[in-house]
Amino acid sequence: MKIKIPSIIKKQIIALTGFLLSGFVAAHLLGNIMIFFGPDAYNSYAKKLMSLGPILYLMEAGLIIIFLIHMGFTITLVIENRKARPIAYKKTPSTKKRSIATRIMPYTGTLIFAFVVLHLLDFKYNNHYGMVAGKLQEGLYARVYESFTDPLHSLLYIIAICAVSFHLTHAIQSMFQTFGLSSAKSHPYLVKISITIGVLIALIFGSLPIFVMVKEKAAQKPKVSFYDTSKEVMHNET
Repeated sequence: MKIKIPSIIKKQIIALTGFLLSGFVAAHLLGNIMIFFGPDAYNSYAKKLMSLGPILYLMEAGLIIIFLIHMGFTITLVIENRKARPIAYKKTPSTKKRSIATRIMPYTGTLIFAFVVLHLLDFKYNNHYGMVAGKLQEGLYARVYESFTDPLHSLLYIIAICAVSFHLTHAIQSMFQTFGLSSAKSHPYLVKISITIGVLIALIFGSLPIFVMVKEKAAQKPKVSFYDTSKEVMHNET
């Protein structure tokens, strides 16, 4: 027997799973900022995660299930809405007021899916070696560092992070609206808070590749000591 799930339940499931995924993004951010404190801090964080063993695998499995549920119900709801409305309605003032994040949700969602797959292949299932300031080093820090020294890789990463931020902004608003936790009075504040969180996520995550590229650029500059400059001055005087 085929079980028919009401649209409102599907929307609630999408909102709840989206909110849980947002929590993962926040937790992931706390770990990623370790890159600002150098290889020891970042690699230590990575080793602590790996030391969780079976617990980490359960967490990853749970995250994959949540992600698939979110994506599956979203696709199902979009298809159902299009079938129920084969001819697009005329735009009304309410549809025009939809935020940019809401309007581009299908595109940011697709981009995020592709980003997650490539991100895992690049960092989790790749060898943990990389060039840091011209030296081959071992550890996740070195792998991430070398990836971010590539301008194209960094640009694609920043674009994907912007997509995550847009999606996250909508997810927070959708969670409160779908469960009836937002009112006409509180909604403007909810919008401001969600946009602030989205912008912060974009700025902090987006600053990671920029930080690495600036650091690598500084490391490549030839260091001139005071002793060398003194000798050059003395040579010119003679």
